[in-house]
Amino acid sequence: MLSAIFDSNIFVSALNYDGIPRRILNLAREGTIRLDISDGIYLETARVLYEKFKWSEADVNTLRDHLAGFANRVEPTERLTVVKDDPDDDKIVECAVAAASDYLVTGDWHILKLGSHGKTQIVRPAEFLAVAQGRTL
Repeated sequence: MLSAIFDSNIFVSALNYDGIPRRILNLAREGTIRLDISDGIYLETARVLYEKFKWSEADVNTLRDHLAGFANRVEPTERLTVVKDDPDDDKIVECAVAAASDYLVTGDWHILKLGSHGKTQIVRPAEFLAVAQGRTL
C-alpha cells in the first residue's frame, strides 16, 4: 500500500477547503493509502486550526480522535537537520523517516526543494494524487 506523510499545511487545507488536499485526505480515510502522522505534525496542525481558523478546542480534539481512527501514528527517534531554511520543518522529514513513508506531501517550498530524503519522495498534492490514482507524472 502506498504510504504518505502530509505536512500540516496539507491537513489545514484539507480540513478547511475543497480541493486536492481534501481529496488525498479522503484517500486515507477510505484506506486507499496509509497516512503516517507524528504528534509534532498533529500539534502544529491543531495550533494553526485553533489560532488562525478559530476552531474550538472541542473540534480540535474531535479531529485528533478522528485521525486516530485511520492514521498510522509514528514517533520519530532520529533528529535531522535537513531543512536548512526552516529547521522547524525537520520534524516533517523525521516523521517520514520513522514511518518509512513513500511520499511526503507538502506545499512548503523549503521542504519541496529537497526533492527526496532517503526513499521518501517529496511532492506537491497534485503530484501525489496522480500517483495515488495510478497515473504517471
